[in-house]
Amino acid sequence: MMTRGLCVLAAACLMSASGCQQPNQYQPPPPPPVKVARPIQKTVKLYLVENGQTEPVDKADVRARLQGFLEEIRFQEGQKVEVGQVLYVIEQREYRAARDSAKADLQIAGVAVERARLEFERQDSLLKENATSKSKWEQARAERDGAEAARDKAQALLDRAELNLEYTEVKANIAGNISETFVKQGNLVEDGTLLATITQYDPIWAKFNISERYVNEFQRQSPGRRQRPEIDLRHIAAELQRDGDQGYPFKGNLTYVDMQGIDPGTGTLMIKAEFSNPQKVILPGNSVRVRVEVGEKEDALLIPERAVGADQVGRYGYVLAADGKVQRRNFVLGPKYGSLVVVDQGLKDDDMVVIDGLQRVRDGSPVTPSTIDLSAEEKSLEIAVHQDPQPAENAGPDPGDEPRVSP
Repeated sequence: MMTRGLCVLAAACLMSASGCQQPNQYQPPPPPPVKVARPIQKTVKLYLVENGQTEPVDKADVRARLQGFLEEIRFQEGQKVEVGQVLYVIEQREYRAARDSAKADLQIAGVAVERARLEFERQDSLLKENATSKSKWEQARAERDGAEAARDKAQALLDRAELNLEYTEVKANIAGNISETFVKQGNLVEDGTLLATITQYDPIWAKFNISERYVNEFQRQSPGRRQRPEIDLRHIAAELQRDGDQGYPFKGNLTYVDMQGIDPGTGTLMIKAEFSNPQKVILPGNSVRVRVEVGEKEDALLIPERAVGADQVGRYGYVLAADGKVQRRNFVLGPKYGSLVVVDQGLKDDDMVVIDGLQRVRDGSPVTPSTIDLSAEEKSLEIAVHQDPQPAENAGPDPGDEPRVSP
């Protein structure tokens, strides 16, 4: 009996203990912390930025203009040469002898002209006195005219001989830096033999193409376009950046627009910009980037680029709603300025945008926000505007549809 009572008591205690425990429940994690801020609202410059290639403003081949042995080379390879400077001397003895012979022939022809002139004058006087026949007078006139023609021919041959002698000194036809010599001293050259090349490095051109859409945008945004239909290209500034340059250190201006207009095959317009290059640090054939300021965008909304995500739909960000949850906004982006990017569509000036913590949220999820100030980011904007604003590319089905210069 005692044993049975103990068992009943133990069972009752176990049932009582189990009745006191609470059932297990899921505890959701706290909302993720994020940093939010209002976008920077500011007037920013708009730029057309294109890839291009440099080419010399002037380039000329140095060629021989007659046959002969190369006697002298009067320059150092790579040096700057001036127009008219003697670069090569072709052996002159043969051409000097030909010049001297032509001079002698001209003197003989001159004597013959004088003799024929005197005979004609004599016959003319006799004819007036009826002391000679008309046929002799005509013969004397013909001999005079023939002698004068022979003299003119001798003069032309002398001119040619002097020109050939001048051509033995091969001179620079433009100013610039000369290449290596392609023919060494002592070699035989022919008429047309390429001897060297002269290239003018200062100034230098950068050639690039813009699409028809940007041509129209450029016309709308260019300073002064509203005041006058024609713009002096020299008044439109351009800047150049080589690979590895910080910002755009080379300043110049537009100098040429293809007068044939937009190429129907490519839908682009060719433009050239001219840049001062006294140190010759920009070489022909450099791949460069050229930017041209085309206007301003007032009250542009900018946010840090890290606040922008991308997926198959396109670029997006998150905005804090009144209920403490975030909402997705699809963005259309404009140019980039350093770490900031212009949001052309999808954002209002009073929106609180998720700046940091983008990876921890999803559309409609609650967050624990903390407000930050973007004034430090705004300082970097001023530097970027003067150095390297870049057009932002919109992710999505066809990012190329977005203009690079203006909404």
